[in-house]
Amino acid sequence: MVRKWTLSLGIGILLIASCSRASDYEKSLPNGYRLIRTNAVTTAILDPNEAWPAPHPSGVAVAAKVVRIAVSNNLVVGYVESSVDSELAKFQVPGYFILDTQTGAVHLGLSESDWNKQLKVMGIGVVKLREPRSLP
Repeated sequence: MVRKWTLSLGIGILLIASCSRASDYEKSLPNGYRLIRTNAVTTAILDPNEAWPAPHPSGVAVAAKVVRIAVSNNLVVGYVESSVDSELAKFQVPGYFILDTQTGAVHLGLSESDWNKQLKVMGIGVVKLREPRSLP
């Protein structure tokens, strides 16, 4: 009986470990930027020249929990949710963001209204944000 319970526990731990690893991912973005998810509370956009973990905050273009995202040519736009448990929590700026991957310019912490105005100025129409995992 103990042997059966130990085997079940071992298989359970293995399944949990494999499931948690399967949920971590990395997606390529324009001009070498990368969207990286390291765990359930940390999804960030890294500068093209940085490895994970980024040695300093300047290597992280958009920190913490990117929950919605879209790509339009050289622009990456989306929404960051506050995530106090993230390893990047002290660098996060919740709200909408616009990252120009060609110049490296980033607008963080925008309200939805300001975000839409800025997109219009940049010549971008209606943007449909989606979950980061769904990026190609």
